[in-house]
Amino acid sequence: MDESAAPSLRYRSLAEELRQELFAHEYRAGDRFPSIRNLITKTGRSLPTVRSALNILVDEGLLERSPRSGYFVTALGARQAANRAIRLAVITPVFSAPTEPWFTGRIISGIVNAAAQNYASVAIIQRRQPPDARMRHHPDDIERINGEKADGLVWLHYSQGEEAILERISAGGAPVATTMRQWPGRRSFMIREDNWLFAVQIITAFQALGHRTIGMVLHVLEDEYYSSKFACLVEVGSRMGIKIDRSTCFIFTESTDLQLDTVTDNFEHFVRERPEITGYIILDSLGLGPIDRLWRRAAADHPIKRISFLLNVLDGDNVLNIPLSRDITSITPPLEQMGERIVAELIQRINGTAVPKTTPLIPQLRLGRTMLPAIR
Repeated sequence: MDESAAPSLRYRSLAEELRQELFAHEYRAGDRFPSIRNLITKTGRSLPTVRSALNILVDEGLLERSPRSGYFVTALGARQAANRAIRLAVITPVFSAPTEPWFTGRIISGIVNAAAQNYASVAIIQRRQPPDARMRHHPDDIERINGEKADGLVWLHYSQGEEAILERISAGGAPVATTMRQWPGRRSFMIREDNWLFAVQIITAFQALGHRTIGMVLHVLEDEYYSSKFACLVEVGSRMGIKIDRSTCFIFTESTDLQLDTVTDNFEHFVRERPEITGYIILDSLGLGPIDRLWRRAAADHPIKRISFLLNVLDGDNVLNIPLSRDITSITPPLEQMGERIVAELIQRINGTAVPKTTPLIPQLRLGRTMLPAIR
């Protein structure tokens, strides 16, 4: 283009030429791009035009500028030069199907949608049951995961003893996003809803109604997801004058229909023995079963009819098809948004671009009719 043309047209036109120059060669991440002096000589353009054109490619993430060293091709620039889309692999546990309509499925839905918007592909790998009870993972898992040759990995959920397999699959340098709270010496970054905000919202709601002792109903506590929430609830409660600890937790291990009557009877006994507990957090949706059954069979003057209930919703609005759930105050983790955040941060790390500070993912609190003032 003639140098007499408008300056913005000149450098934008040159930027397109340099972009094609980048894509036409097999540049690798970290390779040096031609210097400003070389480009002035090669293109016949002025210093301001060349510098402005290079800045456009820097803004697009294709090049990075190093003071006094020049311009270098980024991971994104190298990938686009090779015409290869980012490939993400999502690893789910044995017990959680990728298509389930609640916790795992909702996170994956957010991942898949966000990946499509960023022209990335997603491979979903469900881990297999180990053939031997003494084994931590199936022998084929690592081979299957590494066989995807993914640019970034998403490890959903967590159980004890998974550090070894995580170390092995992350050894190749691909960034790993997890939904766990702890991984000693981890090479990953963590994406999950903010458990402190979760706890503050819940405790504040109970405190506003005059509650002083809160219980919890859940199927299992020795799980990273539930134990991390429990720890935050206990800490926030203690600071806000609300008692909530292990002694106020009703933890049941039987959940099948044949055993529901037994669990219901045990929960009724728990409620009657602890009249100081005026509200319960249903941390695990399976806890709705015994509560709903006791609610429906109890007389109007039964203690359960004066107790407040708040449900941690992991499985959408249709929680086990239990009618009582529609009246219970609920708090819903932003699961789809977690998936979207995972993709955004993974792609930024893969491309070598700066990861901006993000705001916490805020759970949504919905008040229901069973959230009652504390018993006086």
